[in-house]
Amino acid sequence: TAKFPADEYLARFRVAEFDLLLCVFDGKFHQADSDLFHEVTRLGKPCLFVRNKHDTLWQADTETADLEDEVRANVAALVGEPRPVYFT
Repeated sequence: TAKFPADEYLARFRVAEFDLLLCVFDGKFHQADSDLFHEVTRLGKPCLFVRNKHDTLWQADTETADLEDEVRANVAALVGEPRPVYFT
């Protein structure tokens, strides 16, 4: 965002100093998100992914489990490897 530009985010929030990162999301990721999580992975920092608003995860004629698998696949594509995703 304009308030938190992607090219300043890591330095501004000193992400490298944290022991664990928690990524809480409810929508799609953007390129800046992907760049951030690739850097977090490069730094060797653990990150937990939590898909919030599970009750909004709905699509006609699609099982919830299939939609959850789609979210997991999106996270894996984002960070370059499969990661657990927790749904709340």
